[in-house]
Amino acid sequence: MNINLDTLNKKSNLSDNQLLIWITQQSHPCIPLYNSPFLFTFKTKINVNYFKKSFQELLNQHDALRTRIINKDDTPFQEIADKFDHDLEFIDWEHDIEKDTNINSYLQQRAEKVIDIRKSCFDSSLIKIHSDKYIWFFNQHHITTDMWSFSILFKKIMAYYQAFLTGKPESNILTPQYKEYLKYQGKLVSTPRWKQAQKYWLEKEKELKKSHGLHQLRNNETPTSSVRITNSLGEDRSKRLLEISALNEFRSFTKNLTDLSILATIVISYIHRTTDEEKITIALPIHNRISKEQKNTLGLFMDLLPLSLTVDKEDSFLQLFEKVKIEINSFMLNAQACMATPKMHRNYEYILSYNNVTFPDLEDIPYTVKWIHPNAIDSHHVFRIEIHDFFDTGHYLFEFDFNSSLIDKTRQQSAVDQIFRLFDAFLEDYNQPINSVKIISEEEERKLMVFGNAVTTLIPIEDSIIDRFRDMANTYPNRTAVSTEEEKVTYSELNKKSNQIAHYLINTGIKSETVVAVHLARNVNLIASILGILKAGAAYLPLSKIYPKERIKFMIEDVKADYLITSKELENDVDFFSGDKIIIDTLDTTEQTNSLQKILPSQLAFIIYTSGSTGRPKGAMNEHKAVVRLAQVMHDEICEDYKSHLNIAMVAPIVFDISVMQIFTSLLYGHSLFLVPENMRFSGAQLHKFFIDNNIHFSDGTPAHLSLLLDSPKNGSLPTHLNIAGEKLTHNAIENLQNHFNICKTKISNGYGVAECGVISTMFTFPLSRKFKNISSIPIGRPHSKDRIFILSEHNQLQPIGISGELCIGGLGVGRGYVNNINLTKEKFITNPFNKNEKLYKTGDYAKWLEDGTIEYINRKDNQVQIRGYRVELGEIQNQLLKFIKNHHSNTINIGINSAEITVIEDKNNEKYICAYFMSDHLLKTAEIRSFMAKQLPHYMVPTYFIQIEKMPLNFNGKIDYDALPRPDFKKLKRENDYVAPNNEIERLIAEIWQEVFDIKKIGIYDNFFVLGGHSLMAIKIVSRIKEVLDLTVPLLEVFNKPTISDLAILVEKIIKQSLVNEGSV
Repeated sequence: MNINLDTLNKKSNLSDNQLLIWITQQSHPCIPLYNSPFLFTFKTKINVNYFKKSFQELLNQHDALRTRIINKDDTPFQEIADKFDHDLEFIDWEHDIEKDTNINSYLQQRAEKVIDIRKSCFDSSLIKIHSDKYIWFFNQHHITTDMWSFSILFKKIMAYYQAFLTGKPESNILTPQYKEYLKYQGKLVSTPRWKQAQKYWLEKEKELKKSHGLHQLRNNETPTSSVRITNSLGEDRSKRLLEISALNEFRSFTKNLTDLSILATIVISYIHRTTDEEKITIALPIHNRISKEQKNTLGLFMDLLPLSLTVDKEDSFLQLFEKVKIEINSFMLNAQACMATPKMHRNYEYILSYNNVTFPDLEDIPYTVKWIHPNAIDSHHVFRIEIHDFFDTGHYLFEFDFNSSLIDKTRQQSAVDQIFRLFDAFLEDYNQPINSVKIISEEEERKLMVFGNAVTTLIPIEDSIIDRFRDMANTYPNRTAVSTEEEKVTYSELNKKSNQIAHYLINTGIKSETVVAVHLARNVNLIASILGILKAGAAYLPLSKIYPKERIKFMIEDVKADYLITSKELENDVDFFSGDKIIIDTLDTTEQTNSLQKILPSQLAFIIYTSGSTGRPKGAMNEHKAVVRLAQVMHDEICEDYKSHLNIAMVAPIVFDISVMQIFTSLLYGHSLFLVPENMRFSGAQLHKFFIDNNIHFSDGTPAHLSLLLDSPKNGSLPTHLNIAGEKLTHNAIENLQNHFNICKTKISNGYGVAECGVISTMFTFPLSRKFKNISSIPIGRPHSKDRIFILSEHNQLQPIGISGELCIGGLGVGRGYVNNINLTKEKFITNPFNKNEKLYKTGDYAKWLEDGTIEYINRKDNQVQIRGYRVELGEIQNQLLKFIKNHHSNTINIGINSAEITVIEDKNNEKYICAYFMSDHLLKTAEIRSFMAKQLPHYMVPTYFIQIEKMPLNFNGKIDYDALPRPDFKKLKRENDYVAPNNEIERLIAEIWQEVFDIKKIGIYDNFFVLGGHSLMAIKIVSRIKEVLDLTVPLLEVFNKPTISDLAILVEKIIKQSLVNEGSV
């Protein structure tokens, strides 16, 4: 949203900064975003009458205190009263026996009371606690004050008070007025120096961007709610800081600038360490008081301007400080009033407010100063750090104001601790690299290592796949091993059939770890061929008919396969193959005995290709031990619970790594493998029927399959256990399943893993009946007993609990790497920084540890997008869309969204739009969904397009095929619906207002505010026009919540009716 303030500037007498504050406050009229409450506690008797007189004198002398903000014709004006008589409230609590309990809560409540700037911009009272203890409470709206002003204000009122006490009134010196500063601003913007500085800041504005890692949480709290944590720098740190600030390497023009540069270095270091961002921006306040008169004027001079720089991977604290120092010098050189822009303010996430203001030493009046936090913060801000030393003690006080909807309670204290650890590291050795510092405590590090199974000695796998399978064939010779629609084979039969294939390959002279491609239908021959290849000491490469021929050709050539097993039916798919082609239908061998090949656990077992970010598929190589470990883990964590033989279904295609899990969990533990026919894999009803007909106990699937199963009969049964993997599993998907199969006792495991590391590495198991609260996605659990998990920063440091990082996998499942791709293997398979004898695989997935030791999957590293300057998490939009529910007209059922996917699309002008695809059992109105989303999300995150589809297109892996989703029609971008004229007088009046504000000749009642290009300034104009035309007040946020004329008219009708009821007219 780009707000152009030119129009307001031409009319309003507010400064640019005041206008920005006013617009934001209008967006949150009930939130004390800009309250600035102070407590001055006097530890002596106060003459109440003299203090009241002093306060009145303060009002008389300073126009900023006599100012109110009024709204005329959509434009705010500050109106200064020539005379403002005010009887300062006096509250006597001396005899209140519960005052010690009540005073703090009273003051906090009063600090959080929104100041009505239309009447006055301050709230104040004098409170008597004891005969020798008084509190002066003074709260002023930020639109007419800043931190420097509070220092002036206190000095002034106490000077007046002491003059009244002594009977020696202050000399009649003309007090500088804020209106003079506003005139000065008007002249300033036409000077060459100001224009040159403006160019500097406009270039800085272009560099602004938001980071990604620190603020993953967005809970149901108010997005402006905030918590303050206060910490003193302490004597030892303060002493060391004083020593360092005196060194030549650090000395700047003033000690304040030196300290600011050091503090900014620490804060930027923290942001870099917790977000992995290199380009970092923080906002710094500039007080803008140049002349002596301005330094003695009450009012809002301060503004926030960006400090942006790049942190290099190898930077030491000193090197970063040098960058900060240079940047701050440029910052100060170009700091001028009226430089801030809406885009700047919108992109600030981290505020460092270094306040070099002090309060006077009143010899005969001991007092303390406390800055109360109104528990509110700008919704864009992640945190704000206020640093001050009000009495020049040499010990800075740090006040951390956290956005509670972006950083949860545990992370707030952790953030403070981590910032001070970085500070301590700097004070100890400022030459050390920033990324070498441990920002987590030893206790948390131990906790993370336990969470990740990193302290356990992993027992090596000593058997191969074939060793385990032969044991099962000997133990259960007559038990069904594999079942398809056409045939069944026992373990004994499957063993003999696979032996035939093994002997054929061995007789051809096949060598150990030779790769054999397999291109067969989903039948017994497929499983027998895989086993036969492994028995011959070779490795298998699965192929599929659903692959284009060129892709199959690439894979075969990439692994340099000299052997290919196929059938007569599929032979033409691989007619290009010139090696040894084995037609399984006509295989001529009678040898069925077990081969004498010794297969080692470390031998290559299979290669599975996955999509590459470059467009070139990459082949992940896995060894026997990874598969044996996978089967053992699945047995221990799932199958063992049932203490019996299981029927295990395989839904996954053979080219998907989950097939490995299903095949060998079955065959290495004596269970029966049921291959789901190809035509049933994408039909929920048929898949469910297959489960019932074959008495399936355990099946794989993706979240998309859970959605498909909703097509089956309601209240039916499901397999005893479903193992879901491949995509993020949402709470909504589970809730839909619970509602559909509400008497089902199924357990679900949400698995996570990658083809490069033996398929599955973590798992979270829960009964389907479990109700989840306050979560959007189901955790992916903990690492298996034979795997290790680390969540690391870009520089391979452990990320703290609650902070997202890259999920890295270690342990016995880690594969060899990629076929013929040494560089990518080196990049992704790294030496474990915590155990040099092990390898780690960097998955490219963001995740974070939860307090209970489970892991929450966040998204791929590349799943964050920028839309019109805003950072947007597509997963968050999806989570909110899945919560949409409306009542059916019968009021007996609820209608919701079963499945949703969010993408970003571009038009021919490279303009990006968010597009939402969704499925529902009923035809839903886009306007209703959009209205719902506008209530849940910031307006810039509400999708431009909502497209309802019958089914989500799936690729052969059972994942969403994004390329197959229908493209929206860009020609209809400005009109989501056909034009619909107003139906009544209220709709007509609102339509006329919209047409005037948007400068569009014809707007229909279902056209959308955001699609038309609406933003905050337009919303303010609409609300103002409605007030002018209909004489009623519509809250500004309702324009966002009800973004069509139709919705807004309904609200207006309700307000009118309620007004009539209140007046007794109806």
